[in-house]
Amino acid sequence: MADINITVTSPEQLAAQLREFARDFPTAVEASSWEEMRLVMNESQKLCPVEFGFLRGSGYVSDPVIMADGTILISIGYSSEYAVYVHEIVTNYHKPPTMAKFLELPLIYRRDRMLRNIIARINSRLGRTGA
Repeated sequence: MADINITVTSPEQLAAQLREFARDFPTAVEASSWEEMRLVMNESQKLCPVEFGFLRGSGYVSDPVIMADGTILISIGYSSEYAVYVHEIVTNYHKPPTMAKFLELPLIYRRDRMLRNIIARINSRLGRTGA
């Protein structure tokens, strides 16, 4: 059986390809997508400021939901009431390595390899090799 390999040149093509995978391999896509978002959250929590309350501990990744059209919905974020202020006010000092934009930056850093990582996980779950 051949490995899954794709090439995309736009965010729209990426979204369309993920929807197609979700229709063809829903269980593998759900688990693989959740694992990728969990890695984003792990990186985010390393950057998340801890000066106040329980912000770092309020981080979450929801269970994935695949819609009828194949769209994958996963919520990732922080449930603390003040999370948005700590995240968005970039002029506030945070002891390094913590910082503002503690969720946005890990998402940006991982975006170019997310699809490749998800495909590799799908291949692994389907008993295939390669990415």
